[in-house]
Amino acid sequence: KMSYEDTCSLQDALKKWDQDDCGLDKAVMEKFKNRKVVFFIGAGVSRLEGIMGWDDFSNELIKEAFPLLCDQEQLLRSNISSKEKISIAYEKFRKDNNIKKFYEEFGKALTPKSKPLGMYKILAQFNVNYLTTNADNLFGRVLGRNFCYTNFDKEKLFNQDHISRGQLFYLHGKYRKNSKNTNLVFTASNYVKRYNDKNFCDFLKQVFNNDCAVFFIGYGLNEYEIIDYISTKVGLKNKGESSLIYSLEPFFSNQETLFSARRLYFQSLGIKILPYCKDTGYSQLKNVLNKMLLAFKSQANVPHDDYQDIRYNLNKK
Repeated sequence: KMSYEDTCSLQDALKKWDQDDCGLDKAVMEKFKNRKVVFFIGAGVSRLEGIMGWDDFSNELIKEAFPLLCDQEQLLRSNISSKEKISIAYEKFRKDNNIKKFYEEFGKALTPKSKPLGMYKILAQFNVNYLTTNADNLFGRVLGRNFCYTNFDKEKLFNQDHISRGQLFYLHGKYRKNSKNTNLVFTASNYVKRYNDKNFCDFLKQVFNNDCAVFFIGYGLNEYEIIDYISTKVGLKNKGESSLIYSLEPFFSNQETLFSARRLYFQSLGIKILPYCKDTGYSQLKNVLNKMLLAFKSQANVPHDDYQDIRYNLNKK
């Protein structure tokens, strides 16, 4: 049976953000009331904070790895993905015994180039668990380093009452200056190894098997493969209509066909699409998150967790 969510037009879906509950399922509101919500944070969020996007970063790496203009043009004009270009550049730097240069460029790419919009300050107020595929430390600085992890201990995800603890987990590692950065995932071989690691897969399954509402935020065309990986590993498409797994997706208001097509794609992965309008730019995501925050905060009996007080005291030091 098809629900209204599966058949409504793009225009009707965009209007939902003007409702007090943002048009979100009542079950989602109940999950937030019990703080059983997880946010996956993609590169689109950090891009709004001034971090270089994957396309620009991969192109810069190619230029650094291949000094000859004819080589650069041949690679940059080819129809290869950002991940492949990053993998090619990494292997070229390694072959040239100049891997230090690769990580120098990596660090430059993770340095904000413009004034941030304050996205992470908004996200921190949700006080849910956060999983990010970004390698920058922007969100970590907001939350405090004592609540950020690069390991995958599933016992840290929830407390004894299965309530999320407001922590940040770096699924693809976190960049550290003057470090070997062996935990980073950015090449094709890195992805295969990470997403076939049993401990990592068990960690992801714990997220989705804990009866939480899950939101993918800031995932662009270059990162849909990540959602595919996660969906396959945890079997999202087997969860059925009761699934509370969503992806926030930007559309121009006249992209009805694209919206319908992408909705079908996400349905095949067991994910429901939440479109928002980008007619005035991708920064509209900030407004959407603010509306979600207001809707969630309106819920009564949001459970208090000692971690709030702990974080406050730790970050004062």
